[in-house]
Amino acid sequence: MEAVDQQSIFVIVSHDFGELAYAYDFIYTLQEKYTICIALPDHIYQSNRGVLPFSCVRYSSSDDILALYKKLAPDYVLLFSAFLLVPNKVFTLRSMARFIANLKRDRRILISSDPFLGMTGSFTVGDVNLERVNPSTNRIRQYIYSWLTCLQFRKIHAILDSLPRLIPFGVNDIQIGQEPPEGYYSYFNSDSVPVSPTAPENTYWLFVISELDYFLQKKNIGEDKYIQLLLNKLAETSDLGRKPVLMAPIEVIEKVQEQQGQVECHNQCNVLKHRSLILNAERVFYWNMISHSIYHRITRFKPLHFFDRGHVYDMFPRLHQRAMRSYYQGTEPALVDCTQPLSIEGLTRDSDEFYSIRLEGLEKLRELPASDALLHELASSLVNG
Repeated sequence: MEAVDQQSIFVIVSHDFGELAYAYDFIYTLQEKYTICIALPDHIYQSNRGVLPFSCVRYSSSDDILALYKKLAPDYVLLFSAFLLVPNKVFTLRSMARFIANLKRDRRILISSDPFLGMTGSFTVGDVNLERVNPSTNRIRQYIYSWLTCLQFRKIHAILDSLPRLIPFGVNDIQIGQEPPEGYYSYFNSDSVPVSPTAPENTYWLFVISELDYFLQKKNIGEDKYIQLLLNKLAETSDLGRKPVLMAPIEVIEKVQEQQGQVECHNQCNVLKHRSLILNAERVFYWNMISHSIYHRITRFKPLHFFDRGHVYDMFPRLHQRAMRSYYQGTEPALVDCTQPLSIEGLTRDSDEFYSIRLEGLEKLRELPASDALLHELASSLVNG
C-alpha cells in the first residue's frame, strides 16, 4: 500500500535509447520509496510499455511533457537528458528555458544526465565533425553546419548551466579532466543486479552495433565489407563453441539472416531484455567505446571488446578524449583486429590486461552514494540553498 507521504519522481527520457537505460539504472531501486512516472517518446514507448515496473507514459511534444508535469506536480524531475531534448526537437531553446525556469520557480529537485561530460559550453567548430553524418562537398556549408551545432550546444549549456548533472563513472578521485567541476554527481547502486530470465543453455557472445555506428561503418569501409567481417566473427564464435547473438539495426539483421539464419538476432529490445542480454553474455563486442551498456559490464568486471572507437570519436573527437578519462581512467582500450580470427586465449589476455590497469579506479566507484542518497543530497542542497 502506498505511503501517504510518499514523494514522487517524474522522469523525462529523450529520444536516445541509452538514456532510457541510464534512467532505469538510476530509478529502479527507488520504487518502494517513491511514486515514479517515466515519460518516453513514442518509438521507445512502443517497445517498453507494460514492461517497466512503474508508470510509463508517452509524449510526442513539449506540450505533452508540460501537461504531465502540471498533472503530476512531482517532487523530483529527472531529465535523461536535458542536453538532448532540443537537438531531438522536443523543445525549442525558448521553451526549454521557460520549462527549466518554471521548475526552479516551483522549487523542484532537478538533475540531468550529461552525455557531453561538461563540454557543451566549450565546444568549438573544431570539436564538431559532422561530415560523415551530413556529407557535403561544400566546405563552407559544412563549416556553417558545425558552427550552428556548436552555437546550439552553447545556448543549451547556458540554459542548463546551474542544473546538477549526472555522469556515469564518478568525479570522486577518478580523473575526468580539469573542466567538469562542481555540480556533477555520480552514483553506484550496490544491489544493481537486475531480475533476468534463465541464462541460455549455451554460453553466448553478444555483438552490438547501433544504427549510427553501422551508418559510419558503411561510410568508412563499405557495406559489403562490413557485413562480411561481421559474418566472419559470428562464424568464428560458433567454431569456438560459443553461441553468437547479434543486437543490431534491422537492415544488418536481414543481411546476416540471409547467410546465417541460425544466428539469434535482436533489434528493438525493451530495456529489461537489453539489460539482460548485456549482463548475461560471456563476452560483449562493440563497434563503439562510449555506451551506457558498457557501464553494466565494466562495473561487474565482465569481458568487453571493441572493434572500433565509434561515432563519438568520429563526430566529437575532443569529447572522445574526455570520455576515455571518464570511462577508462585515461587509457583507451585496445582494439580487436576485426580482420584476424577470434581466439579465446587472445580475448582472455586482452580482458585481463584491460581490468588490471583499471581495477583501483573501478573499486572507487563503490564509494559513490546510491541513487536514493544522491536524491536526498540534492534535496538538502535545495533546502539549504
